[in-house]
Amino acid sequence: WRSTAAGTTDQTWPKNGSVAPYCVRLTRSGNTFTGQVSPDGNAWTAIESQTISMTANTYAGLAVCSHDGTALCTATFSEVSMD
Repeated sequence: WRSTAAGTTDQTWPKNGSVAPYCVRLTRSGNTFTGQVSPDGNAWTAIESQTISMTANTYAGLAVCSHDGTALCTATFSEVSMD
């Protein structure tokens, strides 16, 4: 997330390493976004919530970032859904 437009990015989990093969879920309630993880897609654990002021309509997408300007990063996304 970015706490300000065009600001630096931050992350909650994992601070280092890979989430594979974890399932990840992001839910929104008003301006509160909650990240959750699951090793099997059934038992979910909330890892953090952030409140970010946004308009009612927002764009969503998938991204991957190494958080290191000298390193590339790749990821494979599967079983993606949006409700």
